[in-house]
Amino acid sequence: MSFRGALVKKSVDQTGANYSNTSGILGAILSWDAEGYDTDGFHSGGDPTKIIVPSQFNNKYGRLNLCVSIDASSMGLTQHGADIYKNGSVVYPGTATTRRKLTANDQGANASWLQISTGPILLASADEFTSAFFDEDSSITIKAESAFSIEILTRKNTHRVLAKKAADQTSANYSTPTAIAWDGTDVYDTDSLHDPSSSNTKIIVPAGLNGLYAVAVAQVTCGGSTVTNGSASALAIRKNNSLTYNGFGGQTLVSSVSSCWTNARTHPFQLTTGDEIEGLYYNSDSSITVLATQSSLGLYVVG
Repeated sequence: MSFRGALVKKSVDQTGANYSNTSGILGAILSWDAEGYDTDGFHSGGDPTKIIVPSQFNNKYGRLNLCVSIDASSMGLTQHGADIYKNGSVVYPGTATTRRKLTANDQGANASWLQISTGPILLASADEFTSAFFDEDSSITIKAESAFSIEILTRKNTHRVLAKKAADQTSANYSTPTAIAWDGTDVYDTDSLHDPSSSNTKIIVPAGLNGLYAVAVAQVTCGGSTVTNGSASALAIRKNNSLTYNGFGGQTLVSSVSSCWTNARTHPFQLTTGDEIEGLYYNSDSSITVLATQSSLGLYVVG
């Protein structure tokens, strides 16, 4: 079976948005008025807040991903969180609450990301999935790059790559968001997607994968010494040198710990020959150690 799923978005930034607490849920339900793709009418049920499972996917497994991107240019340290709901009441795995330090340095785009993903979920016909978001600031801007997606798990992962670093990168300065170099031996690379020697920041899509759908995943762990108290880290996955590709990314605030972890995962996206995928990392501490064993950039085909 070819790829099946949907990616729903906002057509424009939502300004002056109030997602502070409301009765019965965390914050408020997000509404999506645009679609990146929708293979089988998941988002055509008349309610723009919902992804609804069509009958042909009854008793199949699916996975959901939510990314909310917030304009951070005028805000300080606040709390936000998100949940993925099933049929209006059940909160599914992947719930996340984070604390963010909002500065103009976040990926150079004045944005803070919150991202959550579920594991495989057994689906039933007409299951309804919604996404709830909370922010203690009652007037925010949710950026149009935010998105909510579902992917139906339909095939074995036969095309994949996982790129790594050869050794810890010490005294690293990512205080300006920078593409990460992956100079180690790839853990696997089924289709010559990555060259550790040439253009090693990039996964480059060959002609043989054109038209398929894939997910990219990045992880960076910095450690080796105590991270500066109150520093912030951010990680985005960019496509073809674009900072904000459907809002993918994540951010974490660290405080007096020996290491910090930052992860990003994309919604499924269609591959085109020559597409270049990179992990872009930011850390407000200008001298860190990127741990080779716990950092990677990967991509796998989902349909």
